[in-house]
Amino acid sequence: MYMNSINESIGNIRTGLLFLVVGSIVSILSLLGAGVLFAGAFFMKNFMLHFFILRFVIGIISLIFIFYSYINLDKGFKGLLQLSKDFNIGSIGALIILIGGIIFLITSFAEIIIVIGEIILGIGTYLVGSYFNNSNTKIGGILMAIPLIILPLIGFILSYIGLGEIVQANPIQYQPNQVSLHQVGMGILRNNDVYATIFSSSQIPIISAEIQGTTYVAKRIDPQILFPGNNNVMISFDQLIISKSFNIILKLSNGQSLILAVSQ
Repeated sequence: MYMNSINESIGNIRTGLLFLVVGSIVSILSLLGAGVLFAGAFFMKNFMLHFFILRFVIGIISLIFIFYSYINLDKGFKGLLQLSKDFNIGSIGALIILIGGIIFLITSFAEIIIVIGEIILGIGTYLVGSYFNNSNTKIGGILMAIPLIILPLIGFILSYIGLGEIVQANPIQYQPNQVSLHQVGMGILRNNDVYATIFSSSQIPIISAEIQGTTYVAKRIDPQILFPGNNNVMISFDQLIISKSFNIILKLSNGQSLILAVSQ
């Protein structure tokens, strides 16, 4: 039995970003139209009333796009948690944007909340781009986090394109139930970094690594995906390791574990 949940999750994030792109464009065009309208009607009777009504309508339209964006972004980033818990920050950013969109109906100060949400979403998107080594997604994430007029919109578009490239490259098309794995040679400890060679029969993500018999959990695993053949993997720990020899339990996304023997 095979799974394609990773690509589906990336697709959900793309859909969420597409809603943000369309919503942003609609909002910009609406605001420009409102500016032209009010430029010639500043002295009209009940000007402020008309202004707040139009602002409310624009807010409702934007909120619809933000809502559907949140549903897809949240589902997408949570679907990627099997690869890295860090991706949860993308869901948090999407939620903050949604909250800002709701509050925008009441006060303009909500724009600050939306900007904060875009920054956090940008960080989450950048992490996805880094994980899959896609430049457009990483650059898009950076632009999202820069609150300068049109840059977040460009970031949404670039990330949408980049995520599409990731899906086309199909880095994780399936996740086999059982993978043939074994360590090649002995792992080596240098400072707090462990270097090991692992043979894998299939492409499979690494979820976590911990030192057997301790609470030491790896802060970094590079790469985080095993490919068919031999893979040179670096596993880094925050804690000082003083043992001359120890074992590392490597956990994979399909539920399998591999014990790595390490010595100094």
